[in-house]
Amino acid sequence: MNNFLKKPLFPFLFAVFPVLSLFASNTNELKLTHIVTPLLFSLFLIVNIWALLYFFLKDRKKAGFLASIMFLLSFSYGHIVNVIESEELPGWVTSNIVFPIIERWPLEIYGICSVVFLIMIIRLLKNKWGQIAPRLYVLNVVSAAMLILPLVTIAKTQLN
Repeated sequence: MNNFLKKPLFPFLFAVFPVLSLFASNTNELKLTHIVTPLLFSLFLIVNIWALLYFFLKDRKKAGFLASIMFLLSFSYGHIVNVIESEELPGWVTSNIVFPIIERWPLEIYGICSVVFLIMIIRLLKNKWGQIAPRLYVLNVVSAAMLILPLVTIAKTQLN
Protein backbone atom coordinates (compact mmCIF):
# COMPACT_ATOMS: atom_id res chain seq x y z
CA MET A 1 0.00 0.00 0.00
CA ASN A 2 2.87 2.35 0.79
CA ASN A 3 4.33 1.96 -2.75
CA PHE A 4 0.87 2.60 -4.17
CA LEU A 5 0.71 6.01 -2.47
CA LYS A 6 4.17 6.97 -3.74
CA LYS A 7 3.21 6.57 -7.40
CA PRO A 8 1.97 9.83 -8.93
CA LEU A 9 -1.68 8.91 -9.52
CA PHE A 10 -3.02 12.35 -8.63
CA PRO A 11 -3.01 13.71 -12.22
CA PHE A 12 -5.46 11.00 -13.27
CA LEU A 13 -7.62 11.47 -10.20
CA PHE A 14 -7.69 15.25 -10.66
CA ALA A 15 -8.58 14.70 -14.33
CA VAL A 16 -11.66 12.58 -13.63
CA PHE A 17 -12.94 14.77 -10.79
CA PRO A 18 -14.63 17.52 -12.88
CA VAL A 19 -16.46 14.96 -15.00
CA LEU A 20 -17.63 12.89 -12.04
CA SER A 21 -18.59 15.97 -10.07
CA LEU A 22 -20.71 17.38 -12.89
CA PHE A 23 -22.32 14.01 -13.45
CA ALA A 24 -23.07 13.65 -9.72
CA SER A 25 -24.82 17.03 -9.83
CA ASN A 26 -26.96 15.93 -12.79
CA THR A 27 -27.54 12.21 -12.19
CA ASN A 28 -31.30 12.59 -12.67
CA GLU A 29 -30.84 14.05 -16.14
CA LEU A 30 -28.01 11.89 -17.51
CA LYS A 31 -27.21 8.23 -17.94
CA LEU A 32 -23.98 6.72 -16.67
CA THR A 33 -22.94 5.97 -20.26
CA HIS A 34 -22.91 9.71 -21.03
CA ILE A 35 -19.73 10.27 -19.03
CA VAL A 36 -17.56 7.78 -20.90
CA THR A 37 -16.49 10.22 -23.62
CA PRO A 38 -15.73 13.15 -21.27
CA LEU A 39 -13.81 10.82 -18.94
CA LEU A 40 -11.74 9.47 -21.80
CA PHE A 41 -11.12 12.98 -23.13
CA SER A 42 -9.98 14.22 -19.69
CA LEU A 43 -7.66 11.25 -19.30
CA PHE A 44 -6.36 11.70 -22.85
CA LEU A 45 -5.69 15.37 -22.16
CA ILE A 46 -3.86 14.78 -18.87
CA VAL A 47 -1.76 11.96 -20.36
CA ASN A 48 -0.70 14.19 -23.26
CA ILE A 49 0.11 17.14 -21.00
CA TRP A 50 2.04 14.82 -18.70
CA ALA A 51 3.94 13.21 -21.60
CA LEU A 52 4.87 16.59 -23.06
CA LEU A 53 6.11 17.85 -19.70
CA TYR A 54 7.95 14.58 -19.05
CA PHE A 55 9.72 14.98 -22.41
CA PHE A 56 11.14 18.32 -21.23
CA LEU A 57 11.60 17.68 -17.51
CA LYS A 58 12.67 13.99 -17.52
CA ASP A 59 10.98 13.52 -14.13
CA ARG A 60 7.56 11.88 -13.94
CA LYS A 61 6.68 13.36 -10.54
CA LYS A 62 7.52 16.93 -11.61
CA ALA A 63 5.68 16.40 -14.87
CA GLY A 64 2.65 14.98 -13.07
CA PHE A 65 2.64 17.83 -10.57
CA LEU A 66 2.80 20.52 -13.29
CA ALA A 67 0.26 18.69 -15.46
CA SER A 68 -2.15 18.60 -12.53
CA ILE A 69 -1.71 22.31 -11.89
CA MET A 70 -2.24 23.14 -15.57
CA PHE A 71 -5.32 20.93 -15.72
CA LEU A 72 -6.82 22.45 -12.58
CA LEU A 73 -6.08 25.97 -13.83
CA SER A 74 -7.93 25.24 -17.07
CA PHE A 75 -11.00 24.08 -15.15
CA SER A 76 -10.94 27.02 -12.74
CA TYR A 77 -11.33 29.71 -15.44
CA GLY A 78 -15.14 29.70 -15.37
CA HIS A 79 -15.22 29.97 -11.59
CA ILE A 80 -12.85 32.95 -11.65
CA VAL A 81 -15.00 34.71 -14.26
CA ASN A 82 -18.12 34.06 -12.14
CA VAL A 83 -16.43 35.68 -9.12
CA ILE A 84 -15.45 38.70 -11.21
CA GLU A 85 -18.99 39.06 -12.54
CA SER A 86 -20.57 38.65 -9.09
CA GLU A 87 -19.49 42.18 -8.11
CA GLU A 88 -18.43 41.01 -4.64
CA LEU A 89 -14.85 42.11 -5.11
CA PRO A 90 -12.71 44.63 -3.22
CA GLY A 91 -12.86 48.26 -4.31
CA TRP A 92 -9.47 48.30 -6.04
CA VAL A 93 -10.57 45.53 -8.42
CA THR A 94 -13.86 47.18 -9.35
CA SER A 95 -12.26 50.62 -9.76
CA ASN A 96 -12.58 52.48 -13.05
CA ILE A 97 -9.10 51.36 -14.10
CA VAL A 98 -8.76 47.67 -13.22
CA PHE A 99 -12.28 46.27 -13.66
CA PRO A 100 -12.84 47.39 -17.29
CA ILE A 101 -9.56 45.73 -18.27
CA ILE A 102 -10.49 42.47 -16.53
CA GLU A 103 -14.02 42.62 -17.93
CA ARG A 104 -12.85 43.21 -21.50
CA TRP A 105 -10.08 40.60 -21.67
CA PRO A 106 -10.76 37.95 -18.99
CA LEU A 107 -9.29 35.02 -20.93
CA GLU A 108 -6.12 36.87 -21.88
CA ILE A 109 -5.55 38.15 -18.34
CA TYR A 110 -6.29 34.73 -16.89
CA GLY A 111 -3.84 33.17 -19.35
CA ILE A 112 -1.10 35.65 -18.43
CA CYS A 113 -1.72 35.11 -14.69
CA SER A 114 -1.65 31.34 -15.23
CA VAL A 115 1.66 31.50 -17.10
CA VAL A 116 3.19 33.69 -14.37
CA PHE A 117 1.89 31.26 -11.74
CA LEU A 118 3.38 28.28 -13.61
CA ILE A 119 6.74 30.05 -13.93
CA MET A 120 6.72 30.65 -10.18
CA ILE A 121 5.89 26.96 -9.59
CA ILE A 122 8.70 25.84 -11.93
CA ARG A 123 11.19 28.06 -10.08
CA LEU A 124 9.96 26.68 -6.77
CA LEU A 125 10.38 23.15 -8.11
CA LYS A 126 13.96 23.90 -9.15
CA ASN A 127 14.88 25.26 -5.72
CA LYS A 128 12.78 23.17 -3.33
CA TRP A 129 12.11 19.90 -5.21
CA GLY A 130 14.01 17.84 -2.64
CA GLN A 131 11.59 19.01 0.04
CA ILE A 132 8.43 18.73 -2.10
CA ALA A 133 8.93 15.36 -3.84
CA PRO A 134 8.67 13.15 -0.73
CA ARG A 135 5.35 14.80 0.16
CA LEU A 136 3.59 14.30 -3.17
CA TYR A 137 1.76 11.26 -1.79
CA VAL A 138 -0.48 13.81 -0.04
CA LEU A 139 -1.80 14.81 -3.47
CA ASN A 140 -2.80 11.18 -4.07
CA VAL A 141 -4.74 11.18 -0.81
CA VAL A 142 -6.35 14.59 -1.46
CA SER A 143 -7.33 13.76 -5.03
CA ALA A 144 -8.79 10.41 -3.95
CA ALA A 145 -10.69 12.13 -1.13
CA MET A 146 -12.11 14.62 -3.63
CA LEU A 147 -13.65 11.73 -5.56
CA ILE A 148 -15.47 10.23 -2.58
CA LEU A 149 -18.49 12.55 -2.58
CA PRO A 150 -19.21 12.39 -6.33
CA LEU A 151 -18.74 8.61 -6.37
CA VAL A 152 -21.04 8.11 -3.38
CA THR A 153 -23.67 10.37 -4.96
CA ILE A 154 -23.44 8.51 -8.27
CA ALA A 155 -23.61 5.12 -6.57
CA LYS A 156 -26.62 6.18 -4.51
CA THR A 157 -28.61 7.38 -7.51
CA GLN A 158 -27.60 4.49 -9.76
CA LEU A 159 -28.58 1.87 -7.17
CA ASN A 160 -32.04 3.40 -6.64
